[in-house]
Amino acid sequence: MNDFGVTASPASATVLAGAGATYAVQVKPTGSGFPESVSLACGSGLPSGAACSFINNPIPNMSGGPQSRSLQITTTARVTTPASLFRPGGLTYAIWLPIVGVGLMGAGISRKHRILLGAFVAVLLGMALLQAGCGSSSSNTRTTTGTPAGTYTVTINATSGSATRTTTVQLTVQ
Repeated sequence: MNDFGVTASPASATVLAGAGATYAVQVKPTGSGFPESVSLACGSGLPSGAACSFINNPIPNMSGGPQSRSLQITTTARVTTPASLFRPGGLTYAIWLPIVGVGLMGAGISRKHRILLGAFVAVLLGMALLQAGCGSSSSNTRTTTGTPAGTYTVTINATSGSATRTTTVQLTVQ
C-alpha cells in the first residue's frame, strides 16, 4: 500500500518576539513510493501576530523518496506605546484638571485670597505629582501589537488528495 508520513525537526524552538524560527519538515513515502503531490500547511496553534510559510511547497511527487521542506514561522515584535496623557487617569489630566477648577473658583477674589489660592494650587500640584509618582509603571503604558509571549504547539498538515497526516512543533516566544 502506498502512503506517506510527516515529521519535523527540531521539535521546539525559542525566539524573541519579532524573530522567526525555522524547522525542517520531512515527508516520507511508505511502501513502494507515493507518486502524488503533497501540500504542506500550518494548522492550529499558530499564535496571534505570527505567520508560517513553506519553501517550495507543494512537493510535486515523492516517487524518488523522502522530501524535506523548510518551514519558517515568523513572529511580530511587541510594540509598547505610551498611554494618552489627556485621558482620565493620565498624568497631564491629573495635573491640569484641578488647576483649572481651582482657577475658575478664584475668579473675582481679593489679592490676599489669590495668594492663599496660589499656595493651595501649589500644594495640590505637588500632591498630584506625588500621586502620579507612586503608581505602577504599567498604568502609564500599554502594549498594542505583537506576538504574545508563551509556548505554542503548532500543527503541521501534509495533505494529498483526501489523506492528511499531521505532526507538531513547539514554538516558545519570549
